[in-house]
Amino acid sequence: MSRAAVVIALMLCALPAWAMRPGTAVVATRAGEVRLTLEITQTPAEQARGLMFRTELPPQHGMLFSFDRQPTMWMKNTRIPLDMIFWDDGGRVVSIHKNARPMDETIIASDAPARGVIEVSAGEADRLGIVVGDSVAIVPQ
Repeated sequence: MSRAAVVIALMLCALPAWAMRPGTAVVATRAGEVRLTLEITQTPAEQARGLMFRTELPPQHGMLFSFDRQPTMWMKNTRIPLDMIFWDDGGRVVSIHKNARPMDETIIASDAPARGVIEVSAGEADRLGIVVGDSVAIVPQ
């Protein structure tokens, strides 16, 4: 492998989290539709890194994690408090873990079977009126 190919491969591996695929979550709440700008994780490495080392997350922005298994999360190396919105195969919000503590390695799981998680800044679920039972549609870009 040429030196240039090695450099390009290393640069691709070091892409920041914001290089993930963008998307939108449309959440149907009791008060109306709420749109969240998302970064969609696609690889195990992106899922493992998640929002680690970030110092801020703008309002109505978040990260989407989709799994083939029951999701479990933690806050290792995550510097900002988060709300974790768990959704099921039908796109229904089944659990919300509010105000996950930065740097905490306690395992966080849904109260019900779930397919994925949307992480937003702590307090966003309440501010936007997102509750268990709301529906979520993911729109990749």
